[in-house]
Formats: sequence, C-alpha cells, structure tokens
Amino acid sequence: MNDIKDIIKRNSWILFLVGIILFSHIYSILTKGNVAVIYIDKPITSDFAEKVIDFLKEAKDYKAIVLYIDSPGGAPEPTYRIIKYLDRINKTKISYIAQYGTSASYWIATHTNKIFANELSFVGSVGVLIGKIDLSGLLSKLGVKYYSFSKGKYKEFSNPLLPLDNYTKQYYNELADKLYNFFLTDVLEHRDIKKECLSKVKESTIFLGIEAKKCGLIDYIGTMDDVKAYLEKTLKIKVKFEPFREKALFYLSFPI
Repeated sequence: MNDIKDIIKRNSWILFLVGIILFSHIYSILTKGNVAVIYIDKPITSDFAEKVIDFLKEAKDYKAIVLYIDSPGGAPEPTYRIIKYLDRINKTKISYIAQYGTSASYWIATHTNKIFANELSFVGSVGVLIGKIDLSGLLSKLGVKYYSFSKGKYKEFSNPLLPLDNYTKQYYNELADKLYNFFLTDVLEHRDIKKECLSKVKESTIFLGIEAKKCGLIDYIGTMDDVKAYLEKTLKIKVKFEPFREKALFYLSFPI
C-alpha cells in the first residue's frame, strides 16, 4: 500500500494532467455543439488546406457549417481544393470574416451561402501575385558564375540565380493572367457585384466591410452573434457552435 501511495505521489503531476485531458474530452462530448465553426485563420498552404478539408469531413453530421475566416489569402491550388470539397457539402454554409477575408480566403467565402463581416473587416483583393527573386547581380559582384544545363525554354523560369529576361517576364505575365481570369470569373459567378464597384474589384481593391456590403461582396454586417441569430431563424434550431481549429498540445476546446 505504501508503495502505491509513493508511486502516486511521485507521479501526481502526470495524473493531474491526465485528469484535465479526460475532463476536457468528457465535457466536449456532453456539451457538443450542433453547428461546426471551422477556422480558416492562417495563410492557405497545401498542408493547411488538407487540415481544413479534414475538418469539413468531420463536420458532415452537423446542422450547418460556419467558416470563421481571418486569413490574408494563400496559394491558388490549395484554395481551390478547399472550394471543390466545400461545393460537395449539401447543407447551410456561412462565412464570417473577422479582420482579413482577402484574396484566396475571400474566394473560399464566395462558395458559402451567405457572407458576414463587421464594418472594418478587410474584404476582397481579388487578384494574383507571383514573384521572382533575381540574385544574378549579386553573384556577379561576388565573382561567381552560374552554369545550368536544361531542356525547355521555361524550365528554369523560377531559378533565382538567372536574370529576368523578356521571355521569363512574358511567361510570368501569361501565368498571372490565367490565374487572375480564373479567380475573377469564379468570384463574379458567385457574387452579384454592383456595376459601379466592378472596376475596383477587378483592380484587386481591398474594401472595408461596410463598403463590401454596399458593393455586394458580402451579405450582412454583423458579428458571430448575428451569424448565430441568422442560423436559428433560418434553421429553426437552438444553435450551439462547435469549434474546429488546430489545437496546441494542451488546448482545451469548449463550445462557444
């Protein structure tokens, strides 16, 4: 008996930690929400897109899905991967834009049924950015020569050790045009943008939420409480949010 007490005493902090984790798990089960809130709160990379899609899969049994968006954007392909999966979900989908709902993250929002934002949210920035670093001048100053052996005119178009020649400039511009036209066309298919705002949208303008509402980029000005009220009225249920986000090791998740 004394040995058992001694073991418990030496490992009390481990038992305490296990107790917290078990309590959190049991509490989450007993108080599980009925509307999933999926956080898109990072730049959209390939890895992050897969995590968002995993969350969307987990949320299949919930009454509705809210995307809590606070991201400046990200890469086109991972963004479109999220969009394609989002389009397959046949239930009410709402976006709430916190501080940032720009570029790729705004694109995702356009594939939900309604978009909420507050008056000072950053919304829009429908555009494409492709960059290339040119280190060839630095190499020259250092007396270093770079030789490469490749086949295909544009095989090394992104190589930072090669100068940006006219062919490469043209290639980058053509690539940017293709991505931009795809992005813009899709946004205009999903949002009824006011004619007087169309030129600004095409110029990749960032709108404040209150401007975005007037231009048709979003549907409502409000907070998450307003999202909740909208869902309760639309779905005729008592809404309890269940957050889905990347967790730290000891992050405790409680329904909102």
